[in-house]
Amino acid sequence: RGLWHKLGTQYTKPDGSPIQVGIACVDSNYRPWDVFEECLIHHDIARPIRSKTNPEGLPYNSERIYRNPHTGQALEGCVRWNLNIDLFRNKLSSLQRRPLDANEGTWAIPTDTPSDYFQHMTAEHRVAQRDRKTGRLRMVWRPKMSGAPNHGWDCEVYALAGAHMAEVWTLRTDPPELEAAPAAPRAPKGPPRKAHPDSPGPTRKPSRRGGWA
Repeated sequence: RGLWHKLGTQYTKPDGSPIQVGIACVDSNYRPWDVFEECLIHHDIARPIRSKTNPEGLPYNSERIYRNPHTGQALEGCVRWNLNIDLFRNKLSSLQRRPLDANEGTWAIPTDTPSDYFQHMTAEHRVAQRDRKTGRLRMVWRPKMSGAPNHGWDCEVYALAGAHMAEVWTLRTDPPELEAAPAAPRAPKGPPRKAHPDSPGPTRKPSRRGGWA
């Protein structure tokens, strides 16, 4: 609970401009009702999330939570977000393989990141798994070792989901100013030309129906 108050902390970018957390995705799989109540208090920033394999084929969907079944407390306005977790894991894995100067986005971390963080980031991998109902093979994310810590990986996946909700892909740097193209020269104005009395009038193409439109 001591971390909730930091959601409103204002940070400073290297250029001195302020920056603040816009969306924070909070895992609600563990002690969900405590998470819901806290997210209601910080509803402008915090969003309780739940990992699902494929919620209707969308990146995420939402559902309303009305009441805590244990305490009966009303949770008016509480919304839980169901993430298509494998989709965001695949996207993060793709971002990690891109070069830092990629125009379409990349993933970068500070140079002083501790080594155990990299262990978290490599704790899971994609494996082929056969669906028992359909018999088809599909790629899923599974831990490399049972019990290996992967909290950092989960946090990065949730941060990517929050960035998707905030539509950060719409952010663009200011484009360079373009010089106005020179105007095309205009024909000199003069008296209207008169048609010769023996010249044929304008022709018209027949329509596809065979008659004249």
